[in-house]
Amino acid sequence: MFTKKSYTQFFWASAILISLCLTSFAFCQGGTWATKAPMPTPRMLGSAHQVKDIIYVIGGTDDPNFDSLTGVPTVEAYDPATDIWTTKAPMPGPRLIFASCVLNGKIYIIGGFRKNFSDYLDIMEEYDPLTDTWTAKAPMPDRRVGVSAAAVGNKIYVIGGFGTEPVNMNPLASVIAYDPATDTWESKAPMSTAKSAMGIAVHNEKIYVFGGAEGWGPLVSIVEEYDPATDTWTLKNDIPTKRMWLSSCSVDGKIYVLGGASTNFSAFTPTDIVEVYDVATDSWERGTTMPLARMGYASCAVDNKIYVLGGSIESGPNFDITSTVHELTPPPVSRIDNTTPIKNPTSFTLQQNYPNPFNPTTTIAYTLKQPEHVLLSIYDMFGRHIRTLVNEEQNHGAYSHQWDAVDQMGHKVSSGIYLYRIEFINPITGREAWQDERKMVLLR
Repeated sequence: MFTKKSYTQFFWASAILISLCLTSFAFCQGGTWATKAPMPTPRMLGSAHQVKDIIYVIGGTDDPNFDSLTGVPTVEAYDPATDIWTTKAPMPGPRLIFASCVLNGKIYIIGGFRKNFSDYLDIMEEYDPLTDTWTAKAPMPDRRVGVSAAAVGNKIYVIGGFGTEPVNMNPLASVIAYDPATDTWESKAPMSTAKSAMGIAVHNEKIYVFGGAEGWGPLVSIVEEYDPATDTWTLKNDIPTKRMWLSSCSVDGKIYVLGGASTNFSAFTPTDIVEVYDVATDSWERGTTMPLARMGYASCAVDNKIYVLGGSIESGPNFDITSTVHELTPPPVSRIDNTTPIKNPTSFTLQQNYPNPFNPTTTIAYTLKQPEHVLLSIYDMFGRHIRTLVNEEQNHGAYSHQWDAVDQMGHKVSSGIYLYRIEFINPITGREAWQDERKMVLLR
């Protein structure tokens, strides 16, 4: 007979077996698109984020007239596993063209406006998917629309957007950071260029900002990298196609920049272009085009697949707002599975931890083909940092380290699936040479 403990162990063992099979599976070459169940409410200029593999599509507008854009408070949840939509508690008030991000399993909605580019908002609200409730948080120091946001560590970074002059669409370069622990804001180093309606993604604890527009003015192709640890910005290779109202998602070490408007506020022409940024090499390649040209849509990644939801499929000023949902399965990323120690490695590898599942310790092994700075970290399935095992320069060779299932503060962590991520950074150039991550299961 199954006891509660044996059932729990069986569940997690099954989960890790499935997880490991998926990790070593290689998709066919060339990204492929599939059509999924449409959104119940057609919308554009809202946002989408995933928490525990459920996608939450929040706010936006269903008004097709640019001159009278009016926000909606609608929140709908999509389960990719079942292809089913459900309705959730609405936002306390309607809004669109706001910033949003996920931190510690909660979704934060920041700024935007309610109607017709008036009543710019400084409001921040927190949505808890677990309880389906909304909570007001400390407002931003200023009011912003067309702003972008990303979470790194335990802080939220709010970047750019339009200022408080609707007539001039005053673009901003400024950056502010929010700390949920203290419910306070602070200023950070600004971007090199004031802009709004950008794509934004996080990779390896750094924020990448793509394209956008200089207020009512021209589109920009600028790509900037922000390092919260040093509060510095670095220019990267420009995006090949200038765009605004675009979206970007990080999958397997690459950032997919999808669709958007390829002309500025005077025309709003949607595009189906997909361009893929390789963070390690600071280079671009063309991806598989979207089935529909669209702009102002929402997107997010779940289980290494990208979901594009809603948006407008026609040029402005009168929009054709769609409820269409498409799923992109990106092309494969090479993975090396090698459990035999290597004395003179000729490549970078990250091996599967052993034992797995484990309790209370497990060993993580990897190889370096040349001297690099190594960062080996543990995260939970929400992306929260648990423990740093290695942060130092190491010589060419094979290494192994044990994790004893405790966090950075020395506290025991609970049973569950964890990620271990390794980054090899060239100590001379400071560029990432290679990175990978794998899953492991702790059974208490």
